[in-house]
Amino acid sequence: MAVISAGVIDPAGGNDAAGPLSPEHPPTVDPLAVPANPYTAPIPSPDFGTYQTPIGVGGNYTGGRTDPVLYILPGVLMMCMAGIALLMNGLGLIGTMLNAPQLDAGDLVAALVWLGPGAAVNGFILIGGIQMIRRRSLVLCRIASILAVIPYFGICCVGNVPFGIWACVMVFSDNATRDFQ
Repeated sequence: MAVISAGVIDPAGGNDAAGPLSPEHPPTVDPLAVPANPYTAPIPSPDFGTYQTPIGVGGNYTGGRTDPVLYILPGVLMMCMAGIALLMNGLGLIGTMLNAPQLDAGDLVAALVWLGPGAAVNGFILIGGIQMIRRRSLVLCRIASILAVIPYFGICCVGNVPFGIWACVMVFSDNATRDFQ
């Protein structure tokens, strides 16, 4: 009885004392065996080597980490929306200060109370978006993503909400503590 192993036929079946691949029984090649493909990619090791992020910061990518783009996209979108809202709040504050002589004290205080905290919070969201892109300061990113969900501080009340929700999902995930430094 012949034994076939990896495309090689051993006519002795491996039952003789000299062994299955002895000089008395040289192996013969099975014509139906599929040869190994020399063009296949090597199987990657658990350490996938270094990577280059879109913002130019390299590092070691080890198994189990979240793709950096999943942090970069909500960070950039939060940053853009907070930047636009900060610009609008800043223009509103400048306009209020330029019209201060015509306004009574109640209107001036109301405008400052309405625009001041919004400008401060949008500045904080902007800094949180930058840190999210860099994947630094997880606590700051978590606070900024929670603030981005509050509709009071966004453009037209809801500008940053979807991106804040996306950022909350990312920074409160299990992998976030491992991905942030």
